[in-house]
Amino acid sequence: MYANITILDNAFMAFYDSTGVGDHNVSLLFNKDSEPSGYKNVEEEFRRTWEAEEDYGMIRKKKGVSIIFFRPPDDVLLFLRDNKPDIPCPGKWDIIGGNVEVGETPVQCIVREITEEIEVNLDTPTLFNVCDFDDRLEYTYWQRTTFSIDEVPLHEGQELRWFSEKDVRSLPEDKIAFDFKTVLLDFFARRPYVDKSSS
Repeated sequence: MYANITILDNAFMAFYDSTGVGDHNVSLLFNKDSEPSGYKNVEEEFRRTWEAEEDYGMIRKKKGVSIIFFRPPDDVLLFLRDNKPDIPCPGKWDIIGGNVEVGETPVQCIVREITEEIEVNLDTPTLFNVCDFDDRLEYTYWQRTTFSIDEVPLHEGQELRWFSEKDVRSLPEDKIAFDFKTVLLDFFARRPYVDKSSS
């Protein structure tokens, strides 16, 4: 099974492990600039596999979506979940998102979720990563933003707050929901918000 897929600006990368865990990992990198047709074919096949309804011999997992709103120079937006015992991860910091419904694509889902939760219209969210967690496949998007959280209605959760990389690193593991700390730290490490074409 594919444990992790990352689509960068000019490359398609997959980390493969036949068991999902273990020592037999292979990294595959396909560069769009040097071989555009090969890149396109591989990307389409991986997307088809991830989106397929067949189980391919695996236990099907639910699909989650999330979006990292980024505010320069290095802030990301999190929300504090309601402190209700009947919901998952009560009272923890979380990335805004939700679960993909039947007949819905991940990008359609994230657009819907953001409209419902904070009444923000997404422009063109960029797929940052697809992570294979124990309980779900998580599609994480990202988008730069300049909106003021004081002017955004929050329909779920207790509050919105901007977190710097330092803030995220200092958050205890048990204070952030759904293993998102690793996703956020990966986001800061990869820095997709930096214009690499000008360097």
